Amino acid sequence: MNDQQILAEFYKLRPDVDVDCNDNTLIDAATPVSISSLSAAATRLEDELLLAPAYKSAWDEYAFLNPDRNGIAFRREFLEKTRNREIQLTAQREYESLVKKLGENLRGTPIEKLREIEVRHDLIEKICGLLRNPDGGTRGGKYSDHDLSVFKKKAQFMSEADLTTRLEEVVYAQKTAKQNAGQIRQELEANRPALGKYHPYDTLPPITADNLKAILRSHRANEYLRRFGAIQLNDVLFGRR
Repeated sequence: MNDQQILAEFYKLRPDVDVDCNDNTLIDAATPVSISSLSAAATRLEDELLLAPAYKSAWDEYAFLNPDRNGIAFRREFLEKTRNREIQLTAQREYESLVKKLGENLRGTPIEKLREIEVRHDLIEKICGLLRNPDGGTRGGKYSDHDLSVFKKKAQFMSEADLTTRLEEVVYAQKTAKQNAGQIRQELEANRPALGKYHPYDTLPPITADNLKAILRSHRANEYLRRFGAIQLNDVLFGRR
């Protein structure tokens, strides 16, 4: 994950400081960026970071009603309790939503497992949506209701990776079914990687002429000639590349 993706995951744990203005401050203070380093940075900078509006409003009200408890330590305690309560409520709402979507029979399953099941469920539904024949028959190469029922049973035992691959296959097959041979060839040609300047030889990674000379004087000289070709090696030696 990149820094922004890690930060997004961190904000799920610290919604009280989920403010755009805090992004750069936290990332700069947490290099290299990780959940752990961001947590440490947030603790160090707790009196500098802006609070999310809902948390700021709640704290301001609490501090106003409790003037003897408005110091930084009391604020830290208040935000932690409020944050934990909010995270718990959010998790409960997510859990109920997943159970409603996936089936009451899964109640009691850990939320992490439900999230995995949801990903696979959504992939299966996307595949079935593409394969389903509106009239329930098999006309036009589409799946009948019976075929889809059989597929769904088999799909329950397929991994997320296998389902993703199957979805890509269905999308590609339906796309190419609408194209003529010329269009398919044209698309394949457009997606084919461009040949390197020294094809059929591999492209030599960046290297100085002196380092290449040293290699060509060693036991690896023949290997380099076979792999990269004499023209490319000479271009590097004489500064033409």
